[in-house]
Amino acid sequence: MIDRANVLLTEVLTAASAGVDRLRREEGQTFVEYALVILLIAVAVGAVATWDPLQTAITDAVDKIRQTISDAPG
Repeated sequence: MIDRANVLLTEVLTAASAGVDRLRREEGQTFVEYALVILLIAVAVGAVATWDPLQTAITDAVDKIRQTISDAPG
């Protein structure tokens, strides 16, 4: 029983050490930076989508483009 506990404890400590090493690498920092940028973009898009004046302006612009395309000869 003690041997099993020692093996388990060794595996847990090895995994924890590997986790600490992984946190020290810069690749993890790069991932977090990209995740934060994506989160910022998502929040900005969400804010813009719910802001009525901008939403109206975008809808009007798309409608004008659609009308111009449908009125074009050809």
